Amino acid sequence: MPRKPSDKPWKHGKSGFWCATIDGKRQYLDREYNTARRKLKAIRDAQARGERISGDWLDASFAELADEYLEDVKARKKPATYTAMQYRLTRALKVLGTGLRVCDLRKMHLARIERDMLPNYSPTTVKDTIAAVQSIYHWAVRMDILDVNPLIGYEKPKARQRTRTFVHNSISVITHFPHDSEHCVTCIENSTNASLAQNQ
Repeated sequence: MPRKPSDKPWKHGKSGFWCATIDGKRQYLDREYNTARRKLKAIRDAQARGERISGDWLDASFAELADEYLEDVKARKKPATYTAMQYRLTRALKVLGTGLRVCDLRKMHLARIERDMLPNYSPTTVKDTIAAVQSIYHWAVRMDILDVNPLIGYEKPKARQRTRTFVHNSISVITHFPHDSEHCVTCIENSTNASLAQNQ
């Protein structure tokens, strides 16, 4: 028989946690009584304001938490940052789906994103997509929406290194005009453009 809601936490003997009954379900608060009381008060205050509480977020879908995160990004970050994050999370949701619960998302899901995306996207894009998913949980912990981040420590693919390759003619130009930088740059650009045109 479930306990009646109370303004004081009660101790769960097996786990050692102080708990509370929230919407008919046991919610683990903390092993320290005063901390548990503060958390319970915050939960009750949130309920009174009609806000979603931590325990509810665990049962919510990851897509819902992503929407909440994007709203915060939109309000506090530059428009370009919001747009970039929106694209990254849209790519992630195409792999994860919209029904995955917040409490169920684990590192294996990040591995699935990596596996499914790598054939069609660069390692840099895959890395940014995974980082976007991780950033949601990091944000949720900072905002006291969640207590833990289960995605810490996942080894993301390394970003692709950008390299610049000099064609043979460019090296010759540098050798012949070592002290005339402006002429050297102009000749390299002309030489490179000519090489690209030949290869098209």
